[in-house]
Amino acid sequence: MKILLILLICLTTLTPTKGQYILDVEHTGVNGGMGIRSKSTASYSVVDIDAFNGDAALRFYREGIGKWNIRNNPSTDAYQIFQLGAGVERMRIDADGQVFIPSNLIVSGTVVKGGGAFKIDHPLDPANKYLMHSFRKAPT
Repeated sequence: MKILLILLICLTTLTPTKGQYILDVEHTGVNGGMGIRSKSTASYSVVDIDAFNGDAALRFYREGIGKWNIRNNPSTDAYQIFQLGAGVERMRIDADGQVFIPSNLIVSGTVVKGGGAFKIDHPLDPANKYLMHSFRKAPT
């Protein structure tokens, strides 16, 4: 218990330069993985990533493979899934709840919604006209 307390005091008093880690856990063994776990016997467990001014992100990567961020965008307050290296936003949920997916969405189950609309190019004049359809689900 004393070692843990000393470690926590050190973590709160160290001021690393930009790009350094205060806590860096490396596993070099060959018998399985390594992790950091937050476990609670209460109703929930939280890991807070709090960036006072800037990007608060959880980064996933494997050596030689693309790196991914799940982050709170500091300029828009949007939740993003972002691919590093390629510099591509893969999904965003804005502060008002709108979801943006800039690529295809594949759903293997059922999509249920109260209403909707779509707009496609008109097959006879795709450069100048659209076909638009909207609907509202009736009560069951």
